[in-house]
Formats: sequence, C-alpha cells, structure tokens
Amino acid sequence: QAEYLNRQCRFADSVEAAQRAIDTSAVAGRDMGIYALTIRSLSLFHLGHIHEGIAGLEQAIALERTAGRVGEALDITSYLARGYLEAGQVDRGLSTAVKGLEEGRALGLPVHAALCEAEAMEALLWRGRLDEVERRFEELRELAMPQHEWIWRAVRVELLLARGDAQAARPLVHEVATQITGASKKPWHTDVLAQLQLAVMLDDRDGVFQTAESYLAQLDDCDSPLISAAAARIGFQALCLGGSVPGARTDELGTLASRLLRLAARG
Repeated sequence: QAEYLNRQCRFADSVEAAQRAIDTSAVAGRDMGIYALTIRSLSLFHLGHIHEGIAGLEQAIALERTAGRVGEALDITSYLARGYLEAGQVDRGLSTAVKGLEEGRALGLPVHAALCEAEAMEALLWRGRLDEVERRFEELRELAMPQHEWIWRAVRVELLLARGDAQAARPLVHEVATQITGASKKPWHTDVLAQLQLAVMLDDRDGVFQTAESYLAQLDDCDSPLISAAAARIGFQALCLGGSVPGARTDELGTLASRLLRLAARG
C-alpha cells in the first residue's frame, strides 16, 4: 500500500502506510520493514523532508548490508544517489552512484550495477559531460543487456535531446511514456519535461500544451511541494513556448500552473 500511494504522489498517506508496515514487521520479528523504511524515506523526501529522507535511505542500506543482501543495498544506493542529485549535491550523488556500480560489477551483479550506472550518467548529464555519458552508453552496449535497457532509457532520451537529435529521441520518449503507464504510476516530472522539449523541437505546439495539461491535471491530489513546483514550472514553460495567444486553453493551463505554484509555496 505504501508503494502504491507513493506511485500516486500521495506521499503523506504513503509515509503513514509505511510506518504501519515497519511497526508490524518489528512486532512480527520480520525484516520486511527495511523495504517499508525505503518507501517511507522516499516519500518523506518528496514531502520536502530532504535530510530525513536521505538519512532513512542510508539507514536502509546499512540494514540490508547487515542482513547480507548486498543487491538490495545497491538498489537503495541508486535511490540515495538520485536523492543527492535532487537535493543539489551533484558531486556526492555522482560519487555514490559510481561506488555502487563499481561494487555491483565487482560482485557480478550487473542489473544492480546498471541501476547505479543510470544515476551516474544522470549526474554527468547535469554536469554537461555529454561525451562521457556517450562513452558509458557504448560500454553498456558491449555488455549486451538489451532486456535491461529500460533502466537507462530515460537518460538516453535526455542525452539525445541535449544533443538536439529529436528524431532519434522521439521513439524513446514514447517508450518511456508507455513504460510509466504500464507501471501504474504517475509520470515523473523529468520525463514530462523531456516530452515537452521534444514537442518544442518538433515545432508541435499542440503537443506542448497537451503534454503540460495532461500532466498537471493528474496532480490534483499530489501533496509534494517539490513535485508541485516542478509541475508549475512545466506549465509556465509550456505557456511561454506555446506562444501568448489568449484563449480557454491557455487560461486553463495558467490556472493549473498557478494552483500548483501556490501549493509548492505553502510547503
């Protein structure tokens, strides 16, 4: 339940459900509470409790290692690396991801290593080191892991868009959107931003408005100030990119973006 609520951007409810699972596991003497702790920490992060969320992920990693589950610890390490990135600690996020992927490779855990690799490449993109990201993609192709390409597909989209290759990015953007729909979760703001950027590059004004409207309309019950702020930015950017022609459509998008901005400001 905690994971489902997290995927639906209902983070306060997710925290409560995760805490119940943690308490139940403690009473029953089971270690399923570590997974619940991970979900709780991610939800706290999105509620704006950045330090508490990161501390919880660090605790979950330590508990998984103590239990001898290194693969699970590396999975959470990828979440921790992303947390550092989104908290503005890009160098720390990069070093955390690199350590995770190197450990995963050394232990013969390629999928767990790939999860950390994706976050390392994301950090490199944020640093503008596009050639290094491209080199890492070449190395991944040599590993021949086509069944796991979903792990770094979103990063590949960002790289292609950063290089201005809209035609190559187009099918991947649609694949990411399909992947999100199949996972029964709301789209992530960075994926929506990629869709928006692609529509702009293709001179698809209707696509710009449709992308922003569709995303913002899904966030009626979202209680994350961080996601609300990101979504408001997407809405206002769409209004700027789509032109300043007045009308019901632009008015509706402006209303949605303004509402989310107010929610973000309230924290």
